[in-house]
Amino acid sequence: PDELGLDAVMAAEEKLTLFDLDAAGRHLNSAVGFLSRRPDPAGAEAAREALIAVAAVVHTLSGGSGEVALGTIAPVSGTLGIPPELARGIEIILGYCHAVSGLSGGERVPSLDIAEASCLVVFCSSVINLLLSRTGGKARE
Repeated sequence: PDELGLDAVMAAEEKLTLFDLDAAGRHLNSAVGFLSRRPDPAGAEAAREALIAVAAVVHTLSGGSGEVALGTIAPVSGTLGIPPELARGIEIILGYCHAVSGLSGGERVPSLDIAEASCLVVFCSSVINLLLSRTGGKARE
C-alpha cells in the first residue's frame, strides 16, 4: 500500500471512533499538541480539535445517535440542568470556536492568535468538565 492508501485507512478508522468519550480525550490531546508546535503553533487546528471533543461528549451524552452537533450543547443542556443563561454563553463561545475552526459551516482563520486559541481550548475543556460533572458519573457506563 502506498502512503495515500494508508492515509485513507487511518482517516476511516478515525471517523469510526470520532464521537465517543475516548475520542474526546484524543481530540483534546491533539488540541494541546497543535498549541505546542514550535516554532509555529496551529491555533485554528487546536480550536477545531477542542470543538470536536465537545461534540463527541455531547453526542455520547445524548445517546450516541443522530447527527453530531458541532458548536452547541443544545442536545443535552436541558437534560443536564444547565441554566439557560449559562447555556447561551456557552453557545456563543462554541459558535465562535466553530467559526474559526475551519470545519464545515465555519470560516477558516489562517493564523488564529495563539493566546486566543489557548483560551478556546481551555474553554472547551471546561465545558466538557461541566457536562460530565452533570451526569453523576454515569457517562462512562
